[in-house]
Amino acid sequence: MADMFFELITPERVIITTEVKSVVLPGAEGEMTIMPGHETLVTVLQLGMVTLTDFEGRKSRAFIWGGFAEITGRKITVLAERTLSPDDLSRDALDKEIGEMETIIETSGGETARREAEFARDRLLQLRATVTY
Repeated sequence: MADMFFELITPERVIITTEVKSVVLPGAEGEMTIMPGHETLVTVLQLGMVTLTDFEGRKSRAFIWGGFAEITGRKITVLAERTLSPDDLSRDALDKEIGEMETIIETSGGETARREAEFARDRLLQLRATVTY
């Protein structure tokens, strides 16, 4: 069985390092599934869910606020601006993040910042509706 190594890194720390069977990333043009042997690629990631599947079929997820991914045939490195790690995907953490985005929407003087916060809030609301606690 071919193996693939995955890393999720933020400016503050390494969030996840593990071997995986596959990874689903929130690519700039939609979700992309990466499996062993994937062509080498560097890509922009949008705000969304990273889903890891291990060799026993178990899934784990992390939510990222955009970033970049470097993909080789045996390694995936995700450099994320910000993340909610699998341990942080609780209803309370999501509610806190949603509240922060709503504050930005209400107080932002710039159209771009408001639109980005609305997009983030909507993604977080979708995530909260689908995550089982």
